[in-house]
Amino acid sequence: MTKGVVVRPILSKDLTSRGQVDLIDMQAMAHRNFKWIMVYQDHFTKFCVLRPLTTKRATEVAMHLLDIFLLFGAPAILQSDNGSDFTSHVITELKAVWPDLTIVHGKPRHPQSQGSVERANGDLKDMLIAWLADNNTQDWTAGIKFVQFQKNSAYHSGIKCSPYSAMFGCEARVGLTSSSLPQEVISRLESETDLLAATENVSPETVNTTTTPAVNHTTTATVNHTTTPAAATVNHTTTPAATTVNHTPDSPSLVKESMSAHIAQIKRKRIVLINKALF
Repeated sequence: MTKGVVVRPILSKDLTSRGQVDLIDMQAMAHRNFKWIMVYQDHFTKFCVLRPLTTKRATEVAMHLLDIFLLFGAPAILQSDNGSDFTSHVITELKAVWPDLTIVHGKPRHPQSQGSVERANGDLKDMLIAWLADNNTQDWTAGIKFVQFQKNSAYHSGIKCSPYSAMFGCEARVGLTSSSLPQEVISRLESETDLLAATENVSPETVNTTTTPAVNHTTTATVNHTTTPAAATVNHTTTPAATTVNHTPDSPSLVKESMSAHIAQIKRKRIVLINKALF
C-alpha cells in the first residue's frame, strides 16, 4: 500500500444503495461463443450474480443487469472498475428499455480498492477452474451457476454471515440434504409418501400391512360372535341373519371407506411430524 494513503471503504446504507458490475476475461477459455463473465454484486449483502457474455458491449451487459434488477430491485448507484464511461453507457442502455429507472454511476475508485475487486474476481475464476476439474468438463457457462451458489453460501468475514443469509434472511438449502433427517434415510426417499413415512420411521409397506388386519380383525370378530348364537337358538332365522351380517364386511365400498378414513388420519399426523422434522 502506498505510504500515507488512507483507503476508505465504500459504505452502503441499505440493500439497494450501490451495485458493482465487472467483467472477467474468459477469452482464453471461450465456450460456445461465450468469452466473458459478468459479475454483479450488491455492496450491502455481498450477494453476487454471474452471467456468461459473448461480448463486453454495454448493450449485452445492460440486458443481463435488467433481469437482475427486475428480480431483486435496482440500486441507486452503479459502479464498475471498467470506468465511468462504461458504466454511463450501461445506464443509458438500461434507461432506454426502462424509462422509469433512475440510477447514477459511481465515483472512480481508488487503485487499492480496485485491487480488492480484482482479487475477488480472481477468486471466482479459481473456484470455476476447480469446478471444471472436479466435473471433468470445459463448460464454464454451466459451472458459474454452481460457483455463484457456492460463493453466496459461504461465510463472509466482512458481514459476519453468508451473502445468501444477508440477502434472504436464512441460509441456503439443498433440498432434503439440509433437513434433520439422517442421510441413510434421505438416500432411500423417492416420493412424498416415502418422506411422510420416514418422519415416523415407518415404511409404506408397514403402513399397508398394519391397516389391512385391523379391518379384517374387526369384521371377523363381529360376524362370528353374532351368527353363532343366532344359529343355536332359531335355525330357520339364522340364514337371513348370517346373510345380512356377512354382506356388510364383504362390501368393497364400506371397506374402502374405512381404509380411506384410517389412512387420512395417519397422513394428518405425519404432516405435523414432517413440519417439525424439516423446520
